[in-house]
Amino acid sequence: MMDSLGPFSPPSLLYPSANYISSIAKEIKERHVHRVKTHKEFKTKSIATHYDEEAKEKMDDDTTAPTWPPLEDYLPLSRQKEFLDLYYTHVHPLYPAIDRNYMQKQLDKCKNNDPSSAVWPFFFYTVFSMATQYSDSLCHHLADYCLHQALSWHQIHKTQSPSIMTALALTLLAKCLELSKKQNHHVARTWKIADEVFQVVQHLGLYSTTTCIDDLFNDEREKERAVRIFWIAHTYDHFLGITTGRLPAIDERKINIPLPKCLQADDENDRSHLEHFLGLIEISKGAGRIMQLSPGPAGLCAHSIHAEAILSSCDTWICEELRRLQTSTAHRLHITERRLILYDLLILLHKPFLEDGEAKENWNKKCLKTLPHSHRICTDTAIVITDTICELALDDLEYLGRKQECFHALLTATRIHLLNTSIPDNDAAEMIQGKIHFAHSMAAYEALAPTSSQAAGIYSLWHRSMKQSF
Repeated sequence: MMDSLGPFSPPSLLYPSANYISSIAKEIKERHVHRVKTHKEFKTKSIATHYDEEAKEKMDDDTTAPTWPPLEDYLPLSRQKEFLDLYYTHVHPLYPAIDRNYMQKQLDKCKNNDPSSAVWPFFFYTVFSMATQYSDSLCHHLADYCLHQALSWHQIHKTQSPSIMTALALTLLAKCLELSKKQNHHVARTWKIADEVFQVVQHLGLYSTTTCIDDLFNDEREKERAVRIFWIAHTYDHFLGITTGRLPAIDERKINIPLPKCLQADDENDRSHLEHFLGLIEISKGAGRIMQLSPGPAGLCAHSIHAEAILSSCDTWICEELRRLQTSTAHRLHITERRLILYDLLILLHKPFLEDGEAKENWNKKCLKTLPHSHRICTDTAIVITDTICELALDDLEYLGRKQECFHALLTATRIHLLNTSIPDNDAAEMIQGKIHFAHSMAAYEALAPTSSQAAGIYSLWHRSMKQSF
């Protein structure tokens, strides 16, 4: 557990991941040494998407103005039910805060403008917008409609006193912006909304060393709902740091909120979702610790015993988490998701020790010789990430590709492969492996291109400017 890192005293084996990852990567390298995977080898057809041009043309400024209940032409009751089904199939396992019955009751109250409703149009449009990301019969104009409505209602509700449900709605909205097809235009806005989540959590008194959750809520279910929403905000805050470089706003030392727990009414699915959620919380706490490691003025090549101890402790923790997943009974895609995030963190942990802030052409001469273990760990972990992704069926690849943390793992691995193809001091075998696995990464981007604008952009850039050199 990350909380048990304690004093920085390196174990006898400084980097347990060196042996753990190398043993996996060795088999992969032997398997792929004579062949390169192409995007055509992914095992199923792409999920079909449909674009309703006629409906798209009907959407004008009037339909993007704040409207509640949703316009029947866009979100009839049958479509709303479909979106709630999608939300509880794909989003709820990651954010298990509200049970389906409670959600439906609040939606009915909200439609009837019942003042006792705990949520508002902003919340439901955000839920619907999240659901559109997982529809295999998605009309793109519906995704735009729901997101525009969520953003419009967000401006209206900013003037109201926040509640715990506001924190969840804002977290989902930030996630929607990350997943939207115009995600590159939304980074600044995503950060701004993430800051709003932090402010709401502070306003509600959930982020303080003196917080006592029992003093804030009387009802057991309301208390557990608040606990889960706090940890949802925590995991999002920390994972946003992995994917965008934003330092976490929530400091572990100021958290006095217990971890989520099962309630008496929870069924087997609820317990499974909670197990996955607790796993993500643990990883997010470790991610926060790793992201706080920053190079000193002289660069990390001039490493100290203290820096080496932190590196070793975090490396050990990641290995323990990966081994724990080997016996996990969670859903296979949940296990793969957590593995990819941990692999990504392992590279992010060691990669700074490969750069000393000097000219690019000199970094390999000093850092690779100073900390060869970090270079080997980054290389082998990148190979494992790429192989894990390329072994997925296409529908699983597309599903995990929608999760920014998993997509970022592929990006990180691609950078390492490209780096290894361009290091002058690398031996021929190392450069060949770099090219093979870089090509595998490109095959994954090509397979994701129909459903991911980010993957399409990366593949297009490579195809136009670099492919001939490979």
